[in-house]
Amino acid sequence: MGAAPRRGDDGAEDDVQKVAAHARLVALLERIERRYQRYKTVKGRFEQVVHLHDQDRTRIKKGSLLFKRPGRLRFSFDGGGWVASDGEWLRAYDPEAKTVYVMKAKRSLYPPVLSFLEGEDALKKSFAWRLVEVPKDQHEAGTVALVGRPQKPTPAVVQVVLLVDEHTGRLRRVMVVDAEGNTNRFTFDEMRAGVGIPNKAFRPRKPRGARVVKP
Repeated sequence: MGAAPRRGDDGAEDDVQKVAAHARLVALLERIERRYQRYKTVKGRFEQVVHLHDQDRTRIKKGSLLFKRPGRLRFSFDGGGWVASDGEWLRAYDPEAKTVYVMKAKRSLYPPVLSFLEGEDALKKSFAWRLVEVPKDQHEAGTVALVGRPQKPTPAVVQVVLLVDEHTGRLRRVMVVDAEGNTNRFTFDEMRAGVGIPNKAFRPRKPRGARVVKP
């Protein structure tokens, strides 16, 4: 017969597992940031899937993406419309309403979507993370989920979920959850780094005839 476990052995084993899990989480965050922090500019494609919780309705859009550190981004939707931030102000153009909406960039959900590109410990400073295993039959092998809560939650962003290749640190998908349970999911593709992007690309002109609204 084996020796009977001593009092406290289970607690010690739990502590070891917690330390190992934390080390794994930190290593993954650092792997993501090492992968992307060397990129000053990024250009690519995206698919956005928005699910409205109360209405149980889903909307899908595709388009092109521009990013330039620090904090500049632009989503241009196929068929018209765009969202652009110069790091301080975020402007969103709705072609159907012929309206440009203007708000402080920090109030928007879009900066957290690309926070992994900012580098300089942006992920670790801005969110409290936990690592969640992903069923192998639902995603590519090696995929894990990072679930983060912002250090300073806003109605637009109460949770961010990153689907990541744990071995390479490559982001496969980002999802933002707001205070009403709505989800905004982005999948990135054809990402190219080091391309020349002028700053004026992130301050698009107001389309002719459009009105400007500041919520």
